[in-house]
Amino acid sequence: MALWAVVVGEGADLPLHRKWWHYVVIAASVLTSVAVALAFAARVPAVPRVLTVENTYSLTLLHFALGRSGRTSLTEFRQLEGALGELTPSGAVRVLPEPAAAENVVCETPARFMAHEDVILDGVRYLPIDDVPHQAGGELRHCAATTFYERESADGLAVFLPSAEFDRRQAARRVIVGVVTAAMWFLLYWNFYYRAIIPIYARHRAKQYRRHHEQYGW
Repeated sequence: MALWAVVVGEGADLPLHRKWWHYVVIAASVLTSVAVALAFAARVPAVPRVLTVENTYSLTLLHFALGRSGRTSLTEFRQLEGALGELTPSGAVRVLPEPAAAENVVCETPARFMAHEDVILDGVRYLPIDDVPHQAGGELRHCAATTFYERESADGLAVFLPSAEFDRRQAARRVIVGVVTAAMWFLLYWNFYYRAIIPIYARHRAKQYRRHHEQYGW
């Protein structure tokens, strides 16, 4: 209690515990501290989500196509939750920009495309792409792409979904900010109460005691 008195300026000479309004002040300090904590925690800006191989789950277009028979398109693949991208040599994920609607990749299971052959599907020209980088020229390819994707490989295109670790860190940041701001508000609240409001009450109380003593002599 001595530390509390020093920090907020509480005096021990006033019987505030007998005043009903003092308990209203206590309740208000708790409620406003909670409100301040929630308000500031909600305003914590999201950390830019830098996707890497360590903090994501991923599924490649090749494996997606291998798990389905017949024709599969990149349009269907994009409907999965996550961001379409590719891994860079450093292990970071480069999210691919949204191409024009006509750009697409079409995959067939089993593989049937020969390297460098022109593939016409529904009147659109496609060029077969490697299943994996540097695939042997004589092997059949599963996928063929329009111009935008023709330098990619089917194993290089993937949907990346952030792991729960990012969400846990963001939640921890919000909790820390909420606790710190609530503590600061709590101290400011009680400092204002004891150092600005209570002295007014103390002077008023002392004036009443003097008036009472002058009137009744005790």
